[in-house]
Amino acid sequence: MTTPTLSDEVAFISSVSSSNTLAQTSYFAWTGSTPATYASYVSARKWGSSTGETPGGTVDYYFNPSSKWTATEEQWFSAAFALWSAVANISFVQTANSANAQITITRGTDGSAYTSVSLSTYSGSTSGSSNLDTITRVSISIDTRSNGFGPISGFGAYGGYPLETLLHEEGHALGFGHAGPYDGSVDASTQQFSPYDSRLWSVMSYIDPGTTSAKYYSVYPVKGTNWSGHYPTTPMIADILAAQRLYGTPVNTPLSGGQIFGFHTNISGPIEPYFDFTKNKTPVITIWDKGGHNTLDLSGFTGAAHANLNAGTFSSTSGLKNNIGIAYGTKIDTLVCTAGGTAVTCNNDGDKVTGGAGNDVITGGTGNDTLMGGAGNDTIDGGAGTNIIYGGPGTDTALFSGDASQYKVVRISSSTVAVSGNGVNDTLTAIEVLQFADKPITLLASTVLASANLSDTAADLTSSADLSSGNGSAVPPSGTLANAGLGPSHSQQIGWQPQGVLEASSDFSHSPPFWAQPVDHCRIPAPIW
Repeated sequence: MTTPTLSDEVAFISSVSSSNTLAQTSYFAWTGSTPATYASYVSARKWGSSTGETPGGTVDYYFNPSSKWTATEEQWFSAAFALWSAVANISFVQTANSANAQITITRGTDGSAYTSVSLSTYSGSTSGSSNLDTITRVSISIDTRSNGFGPISGFGAYGGYPLETLLHEEGHALGFGHAGPYDGSVDASTQQFSPYDSRLWSVMSYIDPGTTSAKYYSVYPVKGTNWSGHYPTTPMIADILAAQRLYGTPVNTPLSGGQIFGFHTNISGPIEPYFDFTKNKTPVITIWDKGGHNTLDLSGFTGAAHANLNAGTFSSTSGLKNNIGIAYGTKIDTLVCTAGGTAVTCNNDGDKVTGGAGNDVITGGTGNDTLMGGAGNDTIDGGAGTNIIYGGPGTDTALFSGDASQYKVVRISSSTVAVSGNGVNDTLTAIEVLQFADKPITLLASTVLASANLSDTAADLTSSADLSSGNGSAVPPSGTLANAGLGPSHSQQIGWQPQGVLEASSDFSHSPPFWAQPVDHCRIPAPIW
Protein backbone atom coordinates (compact mmCIF):
# COMPACT_ATOMS: atom_id res chain seq x y z
CA MET A 1 0.00 0.00 0.00
CA THR A 2 1.37 3.39 -1.02
CA THR A 3 1.87 5.86 1.82
CA PRO A 4 -0.24 9.00 1.22
CA THR A 5 1.71 12.19 0.48
CA LEU A 6 1.27 15.75 1.74
CA SER A 7 -0.63 16.51 -1.49
CA ASP A 8 -2.95 13.59 -0.70
CA GLU A 9 -3.48 14.99 2.79
CA VAL A 10 -4.37 18.42 1.44
CA ALA A 11 -6.83 16.77 -0.97
CA PHE A 12 -8.38 14.83 1.92
CA ILE A 13 -8.93 17.96 4.01
CA SER A 14 -10.22 20.15 1.15
CA SER A 15 -11.80 17.35 -0.96
CA VAL A 16 -10.12 18.96 -3.98
CA SER A 17 -7.17 17.36 -5.74
CA SER A 18 -4.00 19.07 -6.93
CA SER A 19 -5.52 19.09 -10.44
CA ASN A 20 -8.44 21.15 -9.07
CA THR A 21 -10.97 18.33 -9.38
CA LEU A 22 -13.00 16.61 -6.67
CA ALA A 23 -10.98 14.00 -4.81
CA GLN A 24 -12.65 10.65 -4.14
CA THR A 25 -10.29 9.80 -1.31
CA SER A 26 -11.35 12.73 0.81
CA TYR A 27 -13.30 13.60 3.92
CA PHE A 28 -16.46 14.57 2.06
CA ALA A 29 -16.48 11.31 0.10
CA TRP A 30 -15.94 9.23 3.23
CA THR A 31 -18.94 7.00 3.97
CA GLY A 32 -18.39 7.09 7.73
CA SER A 33 -17.12 3.52 7.90
CA THR A 34 -14.05 2.06 9.59
CA PRO A 35 -12.00 0.83 7.78
CA ALA A 36 -12.63 3.82 5.57
CA THR A 37 -14.53 3.50 2.31
CA TYR A 38 -15.36 6.29 -0.09
CA ALA A 39 -18.39 7.05 -2.26
CA SER A 40 -18.17 8.09 -5.90
CA TYR A 41 -19.86 11.39 -5.07
CA VAL A 42 -18.00 14.12 -3.20
CA SER A 43 -19.73 16.83 -1.20
CA ALA A 44 -16.87 19.32 -1.38
CA ARG A 45 -17.88 22.85 -0.43
CA LYS A 46 -16.68 26.44 -0.34
CA TRP A 47 -17.85 30.04 -0.28
CA GLY A 48 -18.11 31.98 -3.52
CA SER A 49 -17.59 30.33 -6.89
CA SER A 50 -18.19 26.57 -7.20
CA THR A 51 -14.69 25.82 -8.50
CA GLY A 52 -11.47 25.51 -6.56
CA GLU A 53 -8.78 28.18 -6.28
CA THR A 54 -11.30 30.97 -6.73
CA PRO A 55 -12.12 33.84 -4.33
CA GLY A 56 -14.55 33.24 -1.51
CA GLY A 57 -15.70 36.87 -1.37
CA THR A 58 -16.59 38.58 1.90
CA VAL A 59 -18.43 36.52 4.51
CA ASP A 60 -20.35 38.15 7.39
CA TYR A 61 -20.10 36.60 10.85
CA TYR A 62 -22.37 37.36 13.78
CA PHE A 63 -22.11 36.80 17.53
CA ASN A 64 -25.37 35.51 18.97
CA PRO A 65 -26.34 38.13 21.61
CA SER A 66 -27.87 35.49 23.86
CA SER A 67 -24.40 33.98 24.28
CA LYS A 68 -23.10 37.14 25.95
CA TRP A 69 -19.68 36.85 24.37
CA THR A 70 -17.14 39.13 26.03
CA ALA A 71 -15.08 41.64 24.07
CA THR A 72 -12.00 39.47 24.64
CA GLU A 73 -13.71 36.35 23.33
CA GLU A 74 -14.98 38.18 20.25
CA GLN A 75 -11.48 39.55 19.68
CA TRP A 76 -9.99 36.04 19.50
CA PHE A 77 -12.72 34.74 17.17
CA SER A 78 -12.11 37.72 14.89
CA ALA A 79 -8.34 37.24 15.05
CA ALA A 80 -8.72 33.60 14.00
CA PHE A 81 -10.82 34.66 10.99
CA ALA A 82 -8.09 37.20 10.18
CA LEU A 83 -5.47 34.44 10.23
CA TRP A 84 -7.43 32.50 7.61
CA SER A 85 -7.97 35.53 5.39
CA ALA A 86 -4.27 36.40 5.68
CA VAL A 87 -3.35 33.14 3.89
CA ALA A 88 -6.29 32.63 1.50
CA ASN A 89 -8.43 34.75 -0.83
CA ILE A 90 -11.48 35.11 1.40
CA SER A 91 -12.47 37.89 3.79
CA PHE A 92 -14.57 37.98 6.96
CA VAL A 93 -16.45 40.95 8.39
CA GLN A 94 -18.40 41.14 11.63
CA THR A 95 -22.04 42.18 11.31
CA ALA A 96 -24.45 43.30 14.02
CA ASN A 97 -27.46 42.41 11.87
CA SER A 98 -28.64 38.82 12.26
CA ALA A 99 -30.41 39.02 8.90
CA ASN A 100 -27.04 39.47 7.21
CA ALA A 101 -25.31 36.73 9.16
CA GLN A 102 -23.71 34.00 7.08
CA ILE A 103 -21.80 32.58 10.06
CA THR A 104 -23.45 32.66 13.49
CA ILE A 105 -21.34 32.02 16.58
CA THR A 106 -23.13 30.68 19.65
CA ARG A 107 -21.96 29.68 23.12
CA GLY A 108 -22.99 26.05 23.52
CA THR A 109 -24.26 24.36 26.64
CA ASP A 110 -23.70 20.70 25.73
CA GLY A 111 -20.01 20.32 26.49
CA SER A 112 -19.04 20.20 22.83
CA ALA A 113 -17.66 22.22 19.94
CA TYR A 114 -19.17 21.77 16.51
CA THR A 115 -19.95 23.45 13.22
CA SER A 116 -23.08 23.00 11.10
CA VAL A 117 -22.85 23.86 7.43
CA SER A 118 -25.75 24.49 5.02
CA LEU A 119 -25.11 24.11 1.29
CA SER A 120 -26.88 25.36 -1.81
CA THR A 121 -27.30 21.75 -2.98
CA TYR A 122 -26.75 18.44 -1.27
CA SER A 123 -26.33 16.04 -4.16
CA GLY A 124 -22.55 16.28 -4.44
CA SER A 125 -20.62 15.77 -7.65
CA THR A 126 -18.77 12.83 -9.10
CA SER A 127 -15.11 12.62 -8.17
CA GLY A 128 -13.02 13.99 -11.00
CA SER A 129 -15.44 16.80 -11.76
CA SER A 130 -14.71 20.39 -10.74
CA ASN A 131 -18.09 21.43 -9.32
CA LEU A 132 -18.15 22.15 -5.59
CA ASP A 133 -21.24 22.84 -3.50
CA THR A 134 -21.65 26.44 -2.32
CA ILE A 135 -21.80 27.17 1.40
CA THR A 136 -24.76 29.37 2.30
CA ARG A 137 -24.96 29.32 6.11
CA VAL A 138 -22.77 28.18 8.99
CA SER A 139 -23.40 27.84 12.71
CA ILE A 140 -20.46 27.48 15.11
CA SER A 141 -21.20 26.35 18.66
CA ILE A 142 -18.57 26.09 21.40
CA ASP A 143 -19.24 25.33 25.05
CA THR A 144 -16.49 27.35 26.70
CA ARG A 145 -17.25 25.99 30.18
CA SER A 146 -15.58 22.61 29.80
CA ASN A 147 -12.93 20.39 28.30
CA GLY A 148 -10.42 23.09 27.43
CA PHE A 149 -12.75 24.73 24.90
CA GLY A 150 -12.52 27.73 27.19
CA PRO A 151 -11.62 30.10 28.53
CA ILE A 152 -10.98 31.94 25.28
CA SER A 153 -8.51 34.33 26.83
CA GLY A 154 -5.15 33.95 25.14
CA PHE A 155 -2.14 31.72 24.67
CA GLY A 156 -1.77 30.68 28.29
CA ALA A 157 -5.10 28.89 28.68
CA TYR A 158 -4.74 25.11 28.33
CA GLY A 159 -1.61 25.47 26.20
CA GLY A 160 -3.54 27.33 23.52
CA TYR A 161 -6.12 24.57 22.99
CA PRO A 162 -9.11 26.98 23.07
CA LEU A 163 -7.45 29.02 20.29
CA GLU A 164 -6.84 25.88 18.25
CA THR A 165 -10.53 25.04 18.71
CA LEU A 166 -11.48 28.36 17.12
CA LEU A 167 -9.23 27.66 14.13
CA HIS A 168 -10.58 24.11 13.82
CA GLU A 169 -14.23 25.14 13.80
CA GLU A 170 -13.59 28.07 11.50
CA GLY A 171 -11.73 25.64 9.25
CA HIS A 172 -14.96 23.66 8.95
CA ALA A 173 -16.73 26.93 8.15
CA LEU A 174 -14.27 27.44 5.28
CA GLY A 175 -15.18 24.03 3.85
CA PHE A 176 -12.64 21.70 5.45
CA GLY A 177 -13.19 18.18 6.67
CA HIS A 178 -10.96 16.50 9.18
CA ALA A 179 -7.45 15.39 8.36
CA GLY A 180 -8.49 11.74 8.48
CA PRO A 181 -11.59 9.51 8.28
CA TYR A 182 -12.81 10.01 11.85
CA ASP A 183 -15.41 12.03 13.66
CA GLY A 184 -15.75 12.77 17.36
CA SER A 185 -12.91 10.46 18.39
CA VAL A 186 -10.02 8.71 16.71
CA ASP A 187 -8.10 5.47 16.94
CA ALA A 188 -4.78 6.77 15.66
CA SER A 189 -3.46 3.24 15.15
CA THR A 190 -6.08 2.46 12.48
CA GLN A 191 -7.71 5.72 11.37
CA GLN A 192 -4.75 7.99 10.72
CA PHE A 193 -4.91 8.91 7.02
CA SER A 194 -1.29 9.80 6.30
CA PRO A 195 2.02 10.74 7.93
CA TYR A 196 0.72 14.33 7.69
CA ASP A 197 -2.46 13.60 9.64
CA SER A 198 -1.24 15.18 12.87
CA ARG A 199 -1.43 18.56 14.53
CA LEU A 200 2.12 19.24 13.37
CA TRP A 201 0.67 19.68 9.88
CA SER A 202 -3.01 20.52 10.42
CA VAL A 203 -5.34 21.96 13.04
CA MET A 204 -8.00 19.73 11.43
CA SER A 205 -6.26 16.64 12.81
CA TYR A 206 -7.15 14.93 16.08
CA ILE A 207 -3.73 13.33 16.43
CA ASP A 208 -0.91 14.78 18.50
CA PRO A 209 2.51 14.46 16.83
CA GLY A 210 3.84 12.60 19.86
CA THR A 211 1.24 9.80 19.69
CA THR A 212 3.56 6.83 19.20
CA SER A 213 0.70 4.43 18.43
CA ALA A 214 -0.28 6.39 15.31
CA LYS A 215 -0.42 4.28 12.15
CA TYR A 216 2.28 6.23 10.28
CA TYR A 217 4.38 7.29 13.27
CA SER A 218 7.43 5.31 12.16
CA VAL A 219 7.54 7.06 8.77
CA TYR A 220 6.87 10.63 9.91
CA PRO A 221 8.91 13.00 7.71
CA VAL A 222 9.58 15.15 10.78
CA LYS A 223 10.44 13.29 13.95
CA GLY A 224 10.89 14.07 17.62
CA THR A 225 8.20 16.76 17.93
CA ASN A 226 7.63 17.81 21.53
CA TRP A 227 5.45 20.79 22.40
CA SER A 228 5.25 20.18 26.17
CA GLY A 229 1.47 20.44 26.34
CA HIS A 230 1.07 23.28 23.86
CA TYR A 231 -1.10 23.34 20.73
CA PRO A 232 -1.03 25.09 17.35
CA THR A 233 -2.42 28.61 17.40
CA THR A 234 -2.20 29.34 13.66
CA PRO A 235 -3.14 27.37 10.54
CA MET A 236 -0.40 24.85 9.88
CA ILE A 237 1.32 23.88 6.62
CA ALA A 238 -1.38 21.50 5.30
CA ASP A 239 -4.16 23.89 6.38
CA ILE A 240 -2.64 26.76 4.42
CA LEU A 241 -2.31 24.58 1.32
CA ALA A 242 -5.93 23.40 1.74
CA ALA A 243 -7.24 26.96 2.14
CA GLN A 244 -5.39 28.02 -0.99
CA ARG A 245 -6.64 24.88 -2.79
CA LEU A 246 -10.18 26.19 -2.23
CA TYR A 247 -9.70 29.97 -2.47
CA GLY A 248 -6.29 30.71 -3.96
CA THR A 249 -3.69 32.99 -2.38
CA PRO A 250 -4.89 36.31 -0.99
CA VAL A 251 -4.76 39.43 -3.13
CA ASN A 252 -4.51 41.69 -0.09
CA THR A 253 -2.80 40.40 3.01
CA PRO A 254 -0.87 41.85 5.96
CA LEU A 255 1.72 39.19 5.11
CA SER A 256 2.84 40.72 1.84
CA GLY A 257 6.62 40.84 2.37
CA GLY A 258 9.06 42.58 4.69
CA GLN A 259 7.54 41.07 7.85
CA ILE A 260 9.44 40.44 11.07
CA PHE A 261 8.13 37.36 12.86
CA GLY A 262 8.99 36.95 16.53
CA PHE A 263 10.67 39.58 18.67
CA HIS A 264 10.53 43.17 17.41
CA THR A 265 7.71 42.22 15.06
CA ASN A 266 6.39 44.84 12.68
CA ILE A 267 3.15 42.96 12.02
CA SER A 268 0.07 44.89 13.11
CA GLY A 269 -3.65 44.28 13.37
CA PRO A 270 -5.54 41.31 14.82
CA ILE A 271 -2.97 38.68 13.79
CA GLU A 272 -0.06 40.49 15.48
CA PRO A 273 -0.19 38.61 18.83
CA TYR A 274 0.33 35.22 17.19
CA PHE A 275 3.66 36.31 15.69
CA ASP A 276 4.87 38.48 18.59
CA PHE A 277 6.98 36.27 20.83
CA THR A 278 6.71 38.69 23.73
CA LYS A 279 3.02 37.69 23.75
CA ASN A 280 3.00 34.22 22.24
CA LYS A 281 5.88 33.08 24.45
CA THR A 282 5.81 29.37 23.59
CA PRO A 283 4.71 29.59 19.97
CA VAL A 284 3.39 26.62 18.02
CA ILE A 285 2.83 28.32 14.69
CA THR A 286 3.42 28.21 10.96
CA ILE A 287 4.73 31.25 9.11
CA TRP A 288 3.32 32.04 5.68
CA ASP A 289 4.18 35.15 3.70
CA LYS A 290 3.35 36.19 0.16
CA GLY A 291 6.43 38.35 -0.38
CA GLY A 292 10.15 38.33 0.32
CA HIS A 293 12.62 40.03 2.67
CA ASN A 294 11.14 38.45 5.79
CA THR A 295 12.83 38.00 9.17
CA LEU A 296 12.56 35.44 11.95
CA ASP A 297 13.77 37.08 15.16
CA LEU A 298 14.48 34.66 18.02
CA SER A 299 16.70 37.08 19.94
CA GLY A 300 14.55 37.18 23.07
CA PHE A 301 14.85 33.45 23.75
CA THR A 302 17.71 32.44 26.04
CA GLY A 303 17.90 28.69 25.41
CA ALA A 304 19.43 26.70 22.59
CA ALA A 305 17.53 26.51 19.32
CA HIS A 306 17.56 25.03 15.85
CA ALA A 307 16.43 27.21 12.96
CA ASN A 308 15.81 25.92 9.43
CA LEU A 309 15.02 28.69 6.96
CA ASN A 310 13.86 26.38 4.16
CA ALA A 311 10.17 26.33 3.23
CA GLY A 312 8.34 23.21 4.37
CA THR A 313 10.55 22.72 7.44
CA PHE A 314 10.27 23.24 11.18
CA SER A 315 12.43 25.04 13.72
CA SER A 316 12.77 24.47 17.46
CA THR A 317 12.97 27.14 20.13
CA SER A 318 11.55 28.29 23.49
CA GLY A 319 12.17 24.80 24.92
CA LEU A 320 9.93 23.08 22.35
CA LYS A 321 10.83 20.98 19.33
CA ASN A 322 9.46 21.52 15.81
CA ASN A 323 7.23 24.35 17.00
CA ILE A 324 7.77 26.90 14.21
CA GLY A 325 6.92 25.82 10.67
CA ILE A 326 7.66 27.68 7.46
CA ALA A 327 4.96 27.20 4.84
CA TYR A 328 5.74 26.29 1.26
CA GLY A 329 6.39 29.31 -0.93
CA THR A 330 7.50 31.41 2.05
CA LYS A 331 10.87 33.17 2.09
CA ILE A 332 12.58 33.80 5.42
CA ASP A 333 15.92 35.30 4.47
CA THR A 334 16.97 37.01 7.70
CA LEU A 335 17.46 35.31 11.06
CA VAL A 336 18.38 36.73 14.45
CA CYS A 337 19.49 33.88 16.72
CA THR A 338 18.76 33.13 20.36
CA ALA A 339 21.21 33.95 23.12
CA GLY A 340 21.72 30.28 23.98
CA GLY A 341 23.35 28.94 20.82
CA THR A 342 21.50 28.27 17.57
CA ALA A 343 22.06 25.63 14.93
CA VAL A 344 21.09 27.30 11.65
CA THR A 345 20.33 25.79 8.25
CA CYS A 346 20.02 28.48 5.60
CA ASN A 347 17.94 28.29 2.45
CA ASN A 348 19.34 28.93 -1.03
CA ASP A 349 18.01 32.48 -1.48
CA GLY A 350 20.95 34.32 0.07
CA ASP A 351 20.42 34.78 3.81
CA LYS A 352 21.51 37.14 6.56
CA VAL A 353 22.11 35.51 9.92
CA THR A 354 23.06 37.26 13.16
CA GLY A 355 24.28 34.91 15.87
CA GLY A 356 23.68 35.40 19.56
CA ALA A 357 25.80 35.16 22.68
CA GLY A 358 26.03 31.38 22.55
CA ASN A 359 28.05 29.00 20.41
CA ASP A 360 26.21 29.07 17.10
CA VAL A 361 26.58 26.57 14.26
CA ILE A 362 25.57 28.23 10.97
CA THR A 363 25.34 26.41 7.64
CA GLY A 364 24.84 28.55 4.56
CA GLY A 365 23.04 27.56 1.38
CA THR A 366 23.91 27.97 -2.28
CA GLY A 367 23.06 31.67 -2.30
CA ASN A 368 25.27 34.58 -1.34
CA ASP A 369 24.96 34.67 2.44
CA THR A 370 26.00 37.17 5.12
CA LEU A 371 26.67 35.16 8.27
CA MET A 372 27.68 36.78 11.56
CA GLY A 373 28.49 34.57 14.53
CA GLY A 374 28.27 37.19 17.26
CA ALA A 375 29.71 36.36 20.68
CA GLY A 376 30.66 32.80 21.55
CA ASN A 377 32.76 30.18 19.81
CA ASP A 378 30.90 29.86 16.53
CA THR A 379 31.23 27.44 13.65
CA ILE A 380 30.23 28.78 10.24
CA ASP A 381 30.00 26.98 6.91
CA GLY A 382 29.21 29.48 4.19
CA GLY A 383 28.31 26.81 1.65
CA ALA A 384 28.49 27.61 -2.04
CA GLY A 385 28.32 31.14 -3.38
CA THR A 386 30.00 34.42 -2.51
CA ASN A 387 29.62 34.77 1.24
CA ILE A 388 30.54 37.38 3.84
CA ILE A 389 31.35 35.80 7.18
CA TYR A 390 31.98 37.60 10.49
CA GLY A 391 33.16 35.55 13.43
CA GLY A 392 32.81 38.12 16.20
CA PRO A 393 34.18 37.67 19.74
CA GLY A 394 35.35 34.20 20.73
CA THR A 395 37.24 31.53 18.85
CA ASP A 396 35.37 31.10 15.60
CA THR A 397 35.82 28.48 12.91
CA ALA A 398 34.98 28.60 9.21
CA LEU A 399 34.31 25.21 7.60
CA PHE A 400 35.24 24.20 4.05
CA SER A 401 34.24 20.90 2.49
CA GLY A 402 37.40 20.30 0.44
CA ASP A 403 41.05 19.72 1.22
CA ALA A 404 43.23 22.77 1.81
CA SER A 405 44.93 22.34 -1.56
CA GLN A 406 41.68 23.25 -3.31
CA TYR A 407 41.59 26.78 -1.89
CA LYS A 408 43.54 30.03 -2.09
CA VAL A 409 43.82 32.36 0.90
CA VAL A 410 44.44 36.08 0.40
CA ARG A 411 44.83 38.51 3.31
CA ILE A 412 42.68 41.61 2.79
CA SER A 413 43.55 43.31 6.09
CA SER A 414 44.87 42.39 9.52
CA SER A 415 41.50 40.88 10.42
CA THR A 416 40.08 39.79 7.06
CA VAL A 417 41.00 37.09 4.58
CA ALA A 418 39.45 35.96 1.31
CA VAL A 419 39.14 32.23 0.64
CA SER A 420 38.32 31.02 -2.85
CA GLY A 421 38.13 27.72 -4.64
CA ASN A 422 35.97 24.62 -4.79
CA GLY A 423 32.84 26.67 -5.57
CA VAL A 424 33.22 29.24 -2.81
CA ASN A 425 34.40 32.83 -2.73
CA ASP A 426 34.19 33.91 0.89
CA THR A 427 35.37 37.00 2.76
CA LEU A 428 36.09 36.19 6.40
CA THR A 429 36.56 38.67 9.24
CA ALA A 430 37.48 37.80 12.84
CA ILE A 431 37.73 34.09 12.06
CA GLU A 432 40.40 32.28 14.04
CA VAL A 433 40.35 28.84 12.43
CA LEU A 434 39.96 27.61 8.85
CA GLN A 435 38.81 23.99 9.04
CA PHE A 436 39.41 22.10 5.80
CA ALA A 437 38.56 18.48 5.15
CA ASP A 438 42.18 17.41 5.67
CA LYS A 439 43.43 19.86 8.31
CA PRO A 440 42.70 22.96 10.38
CA ILE A 441 44.68 26.18 10.00
CA THR A 442 44.72 28.65 12.87
CA LEU A 443 44.92 32.30 11.78
CA LEU A 444 47.04 34.05 14.40
CA ALA A 445 46.35 37.56 15.60
CA SER A 446 47.97 40.49 13.84
CA THR A 447 47.84 44.24 14.11
CA VAL A 448 50.75 45.12 11.82
CA LEU A 449 51.46 45.21 8.11
CA ALA A 450 47.77 45.60 7.37
CA SER A 451 48.50 46.61 3.81
CA ALA A 452 50.91 43.80 3.04
CA ASN A 453 50.01 41.64 0.08
CA LEU A 454 49.67 38.00 1.10
CA SER A 455 48.58 35.25 -1.25
CA ASP A 456 49.04 31.58 -0.44
CA THR A 457 47.30 28.38 -1.24
CA ALA A 458 45.80 27.07 1.96
CA ALA A 459 47.88 23.93 1.53
CA ASP A 460 51.05 26.02 1.84
CA LEU A 461 50.01 27.51 5.16
CA THR A 462 51.18 25.80 8.32
CA SER A 463 48.70 24.80 10.99
CA SER A 464 49.37 28.18 12.64
CA ALA A 465 49.58 30.92 10.00
CA ASP A 466 50.48 34.55 10.76
CA LEU A 467 48.83 36.30 7.87
CA SER A 468 50.56 39.60 8.62
CA SER A 469 53.90 38.26 7.40
CA GLY A 470 52.85 35.26 5.36
CA ASN A 471 55.63 33.11 6.80
CA GLY A 472 53.77 30.99 9.32
CA SER A 473 55.95 32.31 12.14
CA ALA A 474 55.02 31.59 15.70
CA VAL A 475 52.90 34.46 16.96
CA PRO A 476 51.05 33.97 20.27
CA PRO A 477 47.50 32.89 19.39
CA SER A 478 44.58 35.00 20.47
CA GLY A 479 40.88 34.95 19.87
CA THR A 480 40.14 38.47 21.03
CA LEU A 481 38.85 41.11 18.67
CA ALA A 482 41.41 43.67 19.83
CA ASN A 483 44.31 41.35 19.12
CA ALA A 484 42.79 40.42 15.78
CA GLY A 485 43.11 44.01 14.65
CA LEU A 486 39.49 44.99 15.36
CA GLY A 487 38.96 47.83 17.76
CA PRO A 488 36.13 48.36 20.25
CA SER A 489 33.89 49.62 17.44
CA HIS A 490 33.88 46.21 15.73
CA SER A 491 30.19 45.60 16.34
CA GLN A 492 29.34 48.95 14.81
CA GLN A 493 31.58 48.34 11.83
CA ILE A 494 30.26 44.95 10.82
CA GLY A 495 26.87 44.82 12.49
CA TRP A 496 23.61 45.03 10.59
CA GLN A 497 19.99 45.17 11.49
CA PRO A 498 17.10 43.49 9.71
CA GLN A 499 14.74 45.74 7.85
CA GLY A 500 12.20 46.65 8.27
CA VAL A 501 -14.32 18.32 20.98
CA LEU A 502 -17.38 16.56 20.40
CA GLU A 503 -19.37 17.94 17.53
CA ALA A 504 -23.09 17.49 17.10
CA SER A 505 -25.16 17.38 13.93
CA SER A 506 -28.20 19.49 13.13
CA ASP A 507 -31.49 18.47 11.57
CA PHE A 508 -32.33 19.61 8.07
CA SER A 509 -35.57 19.47 6.16
CA HIS A 510 -34.20 16.79 3.88
CA SER A 511 -31.73 14.05 4.60
CA PRO A 512 -29.01 13.47 2.03
CA PRO A 513 -26.75 10.43 2.38
CA PHE A 514 -23.92 10.69 4.92
CA TRP A 515 -21.31 11.84 2.44
CA ALA A 516 -23.53 14.68 1.24
CA GLN A 517 -24.71 15.87 4.64
CA PRO A 518 -24.71 19.68 4.86
CA VAL A 519 -23.82 19.33 8.55
CA ASP A 520 -20.31 19.04 9.89
CA HIS A 521 -20.43 15.77 11.77
CA CYS A 522 -16.84 16.27 12.90
CA ARG A 523 -15.95 16.96 16.46
CA ILE A 524 -12.79 18.36 17.86
CA PRO A 525 -11.99 16.06 20.76
CA ALA A 526 -11.48 17.49 24.20
CA PRO A 527 -7.92 17.43 25.54
CA ILE A 528 -7.05 15.26 28.51
CA TRP A 529 -5.49 17.28 31.30
